[in-house]
Amino acid sequence: MLFGLLPLIAVGGWSCGKPEDHRIVLRIATWQGAGEGNDFDKLVEQIYKDFERDNPDIKIMIENFPGSGDYVPKLMLTHVANTVPDVTVLDASSSALFIKNGVLQDLTPFFDKDPELKREQFFENTLQAGTYQGKLYSVPVDFTPMVMYYNRDMFDAAGVAYPKNGWTFEDFERTCEALKAKGKKGFVVSTWMPGWVMWLWNNNGAVLDPSGTKANGTLDSPQNAEAIGFLKNLVDKGYAPTLSQVQATGAEPFPNGDVAMAVSGHWSITGYKSAKGINWQHLGVVSMPTRLKSPVTVYYESGLGIGNGCRQPEAAWRFIKHFCSYKNQMRYNSSGIAIDARKDVASERAKESIEQDFLNLVPGARPPTGTQVEGYGFVEQVGEKMMDSVLSGRKTPAAALKEMADKIDREFGK
Repeated sequence: MLFGLLPLIAVGGWSCGKPEDHRIVLRIATWQGAGEGNDFDKLVEQIYKDFERDNPDIKIMIENFPGSGDYVPKLMLTHVANTVPDVTVLDASSSALFIKNGVLQDLTPFFDKDPELKREQFFENTLQAGTYQGKLYSVPVDFTPMVMYYNRDMFDAAGVAYPKNGWTFEDFERTCEALKAKGKKGFVVSTWMPGWVMWLWNNNGAVLDPSGTKANGTLDSPQNAEAIGFLKNLVDKGYAPTLSQVQATGAEPFPNGDVAMAVSGHWSITGYKSAKGINWQHLGVVSMPTRLKSPVTVYYESGLGIGNGCRQPEAAWRFIKHFCSYKNQMRYNSSGIAIDARKDVASERAKESIEQDFLNLVPGARPPTGTQVEGYGFVEQVGEKMMDSVLSGRKTPAAALKEMADKIDREFGK
């Protein structure tokens, strides 16, 4: 899940080496394309320039791997070629692949001895995304929990009470029923796995066994079939549009004002602000419906790590400290794409009620499974196809989950 981290400035081929002017060159890898010259690009470029001004012995050079789908394989190729960039943008969804293959070095010693940048400055669960076997491999920059957005205007027009944190599956269904009675669709069910996996968790289900190596016996559990069936019933009862109805409109149902609720992350706010079908200032966010004592959700995160081949990691750490400082994160986070991983910055920026609502849901957010399980991207691919087969009526939830579990175990067994 990729946020707006580190736009392109230049391209270099050094690895903490020294160019002709004898400065250390820090190669920084990012997944974005060339900057568009907008205000945000200029802001980030200024953060880089300020670093070079304050550290005249260091020159920053950006290596760009355009396209989020190409970023992981291309970065792994640099590992094979022993040319891993010095500072790497780490997407939590695929961090296990980088960490387990030795692409990144342990940052625990830097944190332990640094007098300024401390673990306690960050939300505790955001540190989990870059932690493996007790060692920390990335410093979190920004993140978002997946939440339930709701349109207050649609609720008000239907005379339906707003949802509250801790609501149940049954509360959610009754809310959808009440909205339908007033001629409104309540929700949109997505085939995108990051948008529905939390329904499994909140029904006491899981995707993989505790070892993270097997799906059969866990993914195809009765509670998972029940959760997927619950989502399918929302469509069957007319509480949510069918896949074909969504495709026919050619527009996202929630920002288009077609449904009253949708699951997404903080990044959606930037698009909602310009959406014509809703008034973003009349939106609310609430926890996922649950059958547990406390609701849970997933969060997605961007962080910064140091490549294992970096010959001057102290210089790389100086850059990470600079970028993750309170001053620079206050500037960087002004984009509003995500929540800042620093607690002080996130609290300072939570001026609007919707921002505080997001912060209230942070304690129940878990890192994505891809932070611990290598190859989890395959699981999400087959998960999307599984949900499509259920929502389109081609397979029952139980049969679709069993087929998905078999595919995962075959893939993991290779």
